[in-house]
Amino acid sequence: MKSTFKPYKPHKTSIKNENRPTTKLSYDVALIGLFILILFIIYVRVRLLGFPLERDEGEYAYLAQLILKGFPPFTLAYNMKFPGIYYMYALIMSIFGQTTKGIHFGLMLVNITTIIFIYIITKNILTRFIALIASIVFAVLSTSSSLLGNAAHATNFVLLFGILGIYLLYRSFKYEKWYLYFITGILMSLSLLTKQSGITFPLFAGLLILLSFFKGKKNKAFLNFTYFTGGFIIPIIVIFAIFYFYGIFDKFWFWTITYASEYGTYEKFSSLFTNLNDSLSIVTKDFGIFWVLFVIGLPFIFINKKLKNIRWEFALFTFFSILSVFPGLYFRSHYFITLLPAFSIIIGILFDYFAQLFPKIRQFKYISFGIFLLLILSSIQSQKDYFFEKSPEILNKSIYYGNPFVESIKISDFILTRTNAEDKILILGSEPQIYFYTKRLSSAPYIYMYDLMYETNFALSMQKDLAEKTEKAKPKIIVYFSTSVTWFFTEKSNKFIFNWLNGFLEKENYNLVGVIDNVGFNNVEYFWFDDALKYQIPKSSISSAMIYEKIK
Repeated sequence: MKSTFKPYKPHKTSIKNENRPTTKLSYDVALIGLFILILFIIYVRVRLLGFPLERDEGEYAYLAQLILKGFPPFTLAYNMKFPGIYYMYALIMSIFGQTTKGIHFGLMLVNITTIIFIYIITKNILTRFIALIASIVFAVLSTSSSLLGNAAHATNFVLLFGILGIYLLYRSFKYEKWYLYFITGILMSLSLLTKQSGITFPLFAGLLILLSFFKGKKNKAFLNFTYFTGGFIIPIIVIFAIFYFYGIFDKFWFWTITYASEYGTYEKFSSLFTNLNDSLSIVTKDFGIFWVLFVIGLPFIFINKKLKNIRWEFALFTFFSILSVFPGLYFRSHYFITLLPAFSIIIGILFDYFAQLFPKIRQFKYISFGIFLLLILSSIQSQKDYFFEKSPEILNKSIYYGNPFVESIKISDFILTRTNAEDKILILGSEPQIYFYTKRLSSAPYIYMYDLMYETNFALSMQKDLAEKTEKAKPKIIVYFSTSVTWFFTEKSNKFIFNWLNGFLEKENYNLVGVIDNVGFNNVEYFWFDDALKYQIPKSSISSAMIYEKIK
């Protein structure tokens, strides 16, 4: 068996065969398995290319659209995420087109790239057997509806840069080239700049480099850390310079640091277990057995003697992966995607351990792998509607029940028939995907109403600023969503914006031209023009949307 290297030792090493897992899988079998896996993921993702955008995707797509028009983030639209995700979307849209399918095709490439590098990293450090199992688990779960795998969330891109950075980090340890540490720093910085939760990857990488201080190469450790830090800082300096050049550094800092910090501490620590429990009930759906195996497998990082040369590095990786799910204590389903690599490798380690229980029975590894396949195929079968059968529109309704993502397409089509390219619109609801679909600018930079409803020190000033900018712009179309899921208002939320809206619509002569009742549900009804004026929304209606058009 080929020699490998200790992950944080700053020079080439040779790990004896008895210190590595011994479950062998031939090169050809492993590659065939990986090839079949990738074909399966391509099939599923191509089938779901037209999946209607949800609001996070709408946000990224709209800001990317603005970037491609020459408007950097934080000029015409505000949000608290670091801007890397917007530039990644802009890159994808510039190559594959400003369409839903183009965005999801880019997601497919990102997902497949991550799968391949998870396989390569695990194969190099452990075995092909573990690598293949880890790749399958990651591929299936990251594509599944349980983790909202249909959507191109920022976590997919955070993970891409993080995994590429980890791969290069181990190459750095092996070959001791300064530029490898430098490029690793750049990749880890991009992981952070894509979204704040990406901080866990550079923390892990930096800590591993510093730990080599205790491996007998003190001067080398600090020098390598300097190279890594230099690479890490450069993208941050570039982003700072861009926003300083455009004169919007203050807005960038407010939204991504000041306001994001307040938002990140909005949930109280007392809600941790409630939020986590609610999220896990969704995340573990149809894949619960693998979450049980993950928990069972955690001690095997230390129990399995075959892993003794890498156990502390992998334990740290697992710790930081778990930590990446915790920011803000919200535990959205897609947050768990950054945990998946460690999660998947641990499951691979567990099945590898099981395969070695009877070393005299050489074929027992196939029994172990067969049991794994039965479990993963059973989970896929549980989501057969998602993987193989139902249309993206029907799936969208079942996954995002109560959210107006399918209706946003029809609303956008209507807006396109009533506006010109230079007309501005306003979506009073957290549905930025409508701005993307219509290619129309918002009359105000607030594309999420959540920020206006949270009990923060900024909510009222944001509401007044939205009102002021809207009065000045006088948008051609205003869409008002009454559903709570698009506002998240509470009894303590400031209601200024609702009182202002009624007076503004009347004063500026806006006509009701559309009503959509039961928005987000299966029995949605559309009414236009005279029918909209005549329709009385019943008190029993769960949610609705009203479209207003300004009379010239």
